[in-house]
Amino acid sequence: MNLYDRENRIMENTGIPFEDGDDALFDETSYADALAWERRILSKPVPMPEQEPQTEPERARRRLQREVKAEALERVETSARTHREFENVINIWNRLDKNRERRERSHELLRGDVPVDYGLRDNYDALVFPEWMGTPMERQLSAGYFLDWLADCPYDMHDLTEKNYIRKAVAEMKDEHKELLYFLGVKHLSPQQVACLRNQSDRNIRKVRDVMFRKLRKRLYEALQNQMRQGYKPALREARFIRRYETGMEEPNAQAV
Repeated sequence: MNLYDRENRIMENTGIPFEDGDDALFDETSYADALAWERRILSKPVPMPEQEPQTEPERARRRLQREVKAEALERVETSARTHREFENVINIWNRLDKNRERRERSHELLRGDVPVDYGLRDNYDALVFPEWMGTPMERQLSAGYFLDWLADCPYDMHDLTEKNYIRKAVAEMKDEHKELLYFLGVKHLSPQQVACLRNQSDRNIRKVRDVMFRKLRKRLYEALQNQMRQGYKPALREARFIRRYETGMEEPNAQAV
């Protein structure tokens, strides 16, 4: 029996002795080879996750280790004089940052310019786990994060963001504008689809959408200006939004705030 991978290519024979048919028989040599193959797989060590210390002496010991490592890194930084020594400091910080990001990725679902479900088919090939189990919402529910699922509605969607000025601006919108923002911005429906849901013309939907986006952008711009006067440094996306708002440029996506 031939085995195929994701690209429908015939896989290399792994020594499994089964042949075509449910009642196929195999000899003792093939059976011994199969057992040896299974033992090789099971003999590979599986790293156990590091558990939090339960006793106070253990927690004190780990805290002392962190302090000693921090002091050693500080000594390396202050004693650096040559180009090679500074490169060594940079390599140490890069390694520490990679370890920190790796630990954070196991607890967070990252968002940004790359979709959360990017590379979904590489992890869920529908042979063992169906693709719908790898969607961002299902991954959150399986991990025990229910807040995004509870806030996935027009009237509570302001809880989907952690930035207070965005949360306040969205929470104080009219219910009609909240519904449009949810269906157009979160669910990515077209104005024609929203018009069918609300029994209105798509022209009316586009008109209300433009008014809603104009008011929301104005509130976000004023909130960012107030924060910048207090010493806040805007992120790259916020700076791009401020620059476009001040120059009167339209957003690249008509449905983007």
